[in-house]
Amino acid sequence: MLAPLIAAFATGEAGLAIERAKRAAGAYALALVFLLLGASFLLLAIYIQIATMIGPIMAAVGFGVVFLLIGILVVVAHRVGLRAEQRRIAEKRKTDFVGMGATAAISALPLFLRGRRGKATGVAAALSPVALGLAYAMYRRRRQADEV
Repeated sequence: MLAPLIAAFATGEAGLAIERAKRAAGAYALALVFLLLGASFLLLAIYIQIATMIGPIMAAVGFGVVFLLIGILVVVAHRVGLRAEQRRIAEKRKTDFVGMGATAAISALPLFLRGRRGKATGVAAALSPVALGLAYAMYRRRRQADEV
């Protein structure tokens, strides 16, 4: 009885959110067009001013060099950031694999330490606290790595 009412409310809200997102995307696209036009005219005005001072060829060469340098700087900055991100991902993957392996090993430990009759032997009773201590230490290490 209540489920259809909740479903209708949820779908109505989702539809409204989609409509708002469409309107926002249209507004931002239109704003981007005008921002690019404004930036283009500002660059044209700067070019004309510089061209009157040092000549049109030298102004064009200067603008070309500046834009090439900016493009190169953007690519270099992106690659540096990408390498740092790849290192972070590799380190996280390494700690995740170590954690999964340790969890699997600790989970399988009781099976390996059982006696013939399926009951824990003296070795199992002695090693259980050690295994739990190792598991807790690995949990703390992984938790600290996730916080960093």
